Amino acid sequence: MNTIRNWLVSGTKGRSLFYFKLYTINEISGSLYFDSNILFRASDTKLIDLIELLISHELPIEKKDAIANELFEAVQKIEYYEQFYFDETVLDKNGRLNLSSYEVMQKINMERLENSRLLPISKYSYPELFTLLRTQFHLNLEEVMASSKVITKAAFEEQLITELLKYHYVYSYHADNVFYLYTGESGDTYFIMNKGELLFAFDTK
Repeated sequence: MNTIRNWLVSGTKGRSLFYFKLYTINEISGSLYFDSNILFRASDTKLIDLIELLISHELPIEKKDAIANELFEAVQKIEYYEQFYFDETVLDKNGRLNLSSYEVMQKINMERLENSRLLPISKYSYPELFTLLRTQFHLNLEEVMASSKVITKAAFEEQLITELLKYHYVYSYHADNVFYLYTGESGDTYFIMNKGELLFAFDTK
């Protein structure tokens, strides 16, 4: 990966919120790609249009900063995207992010996530893993839901076979939760959704 531009976006109080990176696959490749901890919705057409400008070759690189600022301001006005902001656990005492360290930790946490049998993952427990899981969930939503089935609350709770699972399950409890079982090639994942949002999950593989 050859980084072309890195932006670290902060809120009004200086707290790091998200990053946006433009890059090419290698130094020879001319195609531009982007990476971010924000998962953009296709329905936010204004944002998508701005992103397409940023990755286009028609716009000179020196003019991309103004487009990027417009994009970042628009993101902060949409409440939906707040769920993807950096968790406090990855920020320093001043609320700032070291992007290089963050990217290293993301790789480490991805390995942890892949070996997380019977680990309760939610924003209340292992939030750094939950952020990664939620990203993967949204990116593969159609495939995940096609391989999942709704189960009863009782059937879900029968799988809470450790004290750690039982303890953290309580923090994600809501009367209108919907319980699912996802069956994949490497095993089963039980998860909870509420109003279309992932709340809690654990693997039994």
